[in-house]
Amino acid sequence: MQSATVVIRFIALFSMLSVLAGCGFALRNTAEFDLAVESMNISSANAYSDFSRELERLVESRDIALVSTGADYSVRVLSENTSRRPVSTTADISVADYELRLEIQFAAADEKGKPIIRPTVISTERIYSFDRTSLVGSAEEEQVLIAEMRRDLAAQLLRRFSAVLRQDAQKQSGSESADIFGDDEYEGL
Repeated sequence: MQSATVVIRFIALFSMLSVLAGCGFALRNTAEFDLAVESMNISSANAYSDFSRELERLVESRDIALVSTGADYSVRVLSENTSRRPVSTTADISVADYELRLEIQFAAADEKGKPIIRPTVISTERIYSFDRTSLVGSAEEEQVLIAEMRRDLAAQLLRRFSAVLRQDAQKQSGSESADIFGDDEYEGL
C-alpha cells in the first residue's frame, strides 16, 4: 500500500513538472540574451558601488573583457538608491512588512562617446515580513533581498543594452537594404 502511494506521488510530481515545462515556465532571470560585445568599460559615480561590482561580475560571466580605455562600449552608473518603507502594521501598530526599493540610474555610450542609452532609471521592489523578535534574521533577510535586487537590475540593464544593440544592428541592415535598392525603389516595397 505504501509503495502505491509513493508511485502515485511520483506520477503526480512528474505530471506537474511536465505541464510547467510544456507551458513555457522558466525561473526568473534565466532568459538568455546575446551581447555581441568584446570589451566594456563600467564606471560609477560611487567608486565602491555594490551594484557596479555586480554588473562587472555579470559582464565577465558573459566573457566580455572589462577595460578602462579603448572599450567597445561604456556604461556609467550615475546613481544607486536603496529605500525602505513600511507597508503594513500589526494590531499593536508595529511594522509587519517593509517594502525595499532599489533604483539605478545609468547611461551608455559607444567607443566614440556617442550616447546609445541616455540617462535611464531602472528599479525593482521587494516586500518582506519584519519579525521584531528576530532582528538579526530580519536584517539578514533584507541584505539577501538587496543582493538579489542588484542581480536582477544588473541583468535588466544588460538586457536593455542588448536590445539597443540589436535595434541599431537592424537599423544599419535596413539602411544597407535601402542602398541596394535605391531610395525610390525601396520606398515602394
